[in-house]
Amino acid sequence: AERFERMVAGLGGPADVLARSLEALQGREDDATRWLVVAQAFRAAGQPVQAIDACEACLKLDPKLIDAWFLIAELALAVGHREMAGEAYDVVRQLAPEDPRLANVSVAG
Repeated sequence: AERFERMVAGLGGPADVLARSLEALQGREDDATRWLVVAQAFRAAGQPVQAIDACEACLKLDPKLIDAWFLIAELALAVGHREMAGEAYDVVRQLAPEDPRLANVSVAG
């Protein structure tokens, strides 16, 4: 996430990053990491639903990508889908129970 924020700052803002991320995805739709970058770009551009769609595409390609599970949980909470967020965190707990980011997780309403 920190690397992505530096990229946003260097490219002129979220809209530019989103455009470049979508461009970079062309022809490489089978690359989970590129989908994750697109999801982060949609989030930065204030488009959480599209970001969730991109995360889902990412996770279809690499269901063990922990950063994507954290992002989809964050996005789900942002749009009020606590159940989706809880399910995403459950997957993280199964895949990476020692991930320190889990210590700060709460989906209570």
